[in-house]
Amino acid sequence: MKRKVLIMFPYSGYDKGSPREAVFWNIVKCSTGVTHQPPIVILNRDTERRGQAKAFLANIDNHSEKVIVRRTWSVDTCQMWLSGWGKILDADKADNDDRIIQLPGDLDFIEDQNNSRSGFFNKLETFIALPDWDFIIGDFTSGDMFSAKELIDWYGTYALMANWFPEIAQKIRQLPLNKPRSEFLNIRVGTLSELLNYRKFAYEQTLNMLIRCWDAEKKDWRYRIKSQELGTLKDDSSFRQYRDCLDQIERIERMLKLLWREMHDPLLKNNPQEFMDQYERYDRRSTSIRDNARIIIRNILSLSQMP
Repeated sequence: MKRKVLIMFPYSGYDKGSPREAVFWNIVKCSTGVTHQPPIVILNRDTERRGQAKAFLANIDNHSEKVIVRRTWSVDTCQMWLSGWGKILDADKADNDDRIIQLPGDLDFIEDQNNSRSGFFNKLETFIALPDWDFIIGDFTSGDMFSAKELIDWYGTYALMANWFPEIAQKIRQLPLNKPRSEFLNIRVGTLSELLNYRKFAYEQTLNMLIRCWDAEKKDWRYRIKSQELGTLKDDSSFRQYRDCLDQIERIERMLKLLWREMHDPLLKNNPQEFMDQYERYDRRSTSIRDNARIIIRNILSLSQMP
């Protein structure tokens, strides 16, 4: 069984000497230590054209840790995943039992970076090395109740999932998995190939795949799914919480609506009126959830900025 590690280079890059640079190369080191081969770094051409990859490219040949750089044109980070997966599935002729490990490279802060057994990089090594399970998702907390990730999940993801796919939402919480949008993935090649036969999105791909892992008839997962706790992490710290929250909650809702229609159409094709009635009920509730989320997030962020 071979392991291929993909690291998504930060869409906004990093500056030389920044905390993000140090964390990025420590992730590379951790990956190499487990697989004994350089990871593949997916670099978005937009990031390079904006000059935000200069520190990375200037130091790449001289760094003690080696990487393989694959450049791609992508609308966002999620589409970068697809490019990386495709490179391995098409070019490397991976076997079904091989594993693809995907890691985000845009982390600014990691709690407990020392070498204790509870430290993040020790947990990351365990995560990369995990075998057997079909689909493993790295779970984490942000350590900041006002961070975009926390606000999106608490007031968007969980509530919208409970509306459109209540059974799946309940099973996700029972894994237990706090971050169903996590970019830390360790997946069997055969499982990934099957999931990629379904509709793909250039956003929220982890959540999309989790939904596709569900067997509606058996009321259970099609695959062996596991969540693995990684610790407390913090990503892009720029103050864009309000805009980010609205953007991502709206696109989560858009994806869930489309998937609900696609997955329920064959179930209700002989009763189009029931299909339309159900969809309209869920859609009205979904609009209320999104509106309430916007109001709550605005109020919370307003409080967080008060002296």
